[in-house]
Amino acid sequence: MTTAGNDGFAGGADGFAGGADARSRDANGTPGPRTRLARRVAVELFVTAAVGAVFGLLGPFGSFPIPLGERLIVWVLLILAGYFIFRPLGIVARWAATAARVPLFAAELGAALLAAVPMSFVVAASFRRLYGVLGGGNWFAELYPQVLLVGVLMRVLVFVLFERERVEADAPASAAPLPGAAPPVDAAPPLAATPPRSRFLDRLPPGLGRLRALEMEDHYVRAHGAAGSTLVLLRMRDAVAELGADGTQVHRSWWVAKDAVERVERDGRNLRLRLAGGLLVPVSRAQAAEVRAWAEAACRARAAG
Repeated sequence: MTTAGNDGFAGGADGFAGGADARSRDANGTPGPRTRLARRVAVELFVTAAVGAVFGLLGPFGSFPIPLGERLIVWVLLILAGYFIFRPLGIVARWAATAARVPLFAAELGAALLAAVPMSFVVAASFRRLYGVLGGGNWFAELYPQVLLVGVLMRVLVFVLFERERVEADAPASAAPLPGAAPPVDAAPPLAATPPRSRFLDRLPPGLGRLRALEMEDHYVRAHGAAGSTLVLLRMRDAVAELGADGTQVHRSWWVAKDAVERVERDGRNLRLRLAGGLLVPVSRAQAAEVRAWAEAACRARAAG
């Protein structure tokens, strides 16, 4: 019984907002987002099944008298069923935490409390139908806390195995200042001397063209250039630090080069940046005002140059 959160979807919906990559592999042979997503889900299912096997060996919830082989099958299937109940609600919890600006912990706890309700019925119905156990009148009050505990423990396991490094990489995004956001709208940004070459640019393969944006995908960043895109095994936080003032992080999953912005677009309450080449980048609502000012100044500087 587990929830993996929407980070497991290789950046979530925002990762596909630009429509920049529907291929299974890059030009340099690096697996694309769909391939990595399939691998990630396969690993999660394997870990979930392994936990189910452990439960089968332990025989919790009064299931120990069941023969071992049968008990293993039942528990592996039950834990996999929990995966498909807890995971979608975990994805919704992360979306709600971002949209409503509530702590992620509170949103995920609420999702676990909700997911444990149908999962309790699944466990109870399974054992009652197969073995005639868990059929008492107070079964829900006894079973629900145990199911909730298992779900929370599985969530912690998934976080430790798959998401801890990504959350650490996300942490500085909201605290990092936006370079160039301070100048007033009517003032043209001052011309600066050409900065030294960024360390990050040395990581890119030749022929990628001028760097336009970075997109976070699991433990990688996808570098979008004028001539294509490629993956670099590096945390977004470290990539942004290496790039310095060449651009700004407009979303927890996106960094944009200041000379790549062509215009600012609005879709309802959402702000997006249209980059050279047509790439469309989402902007965090919490940073919308600052990013808009920065992007407009970058557009003016690009037009003047």
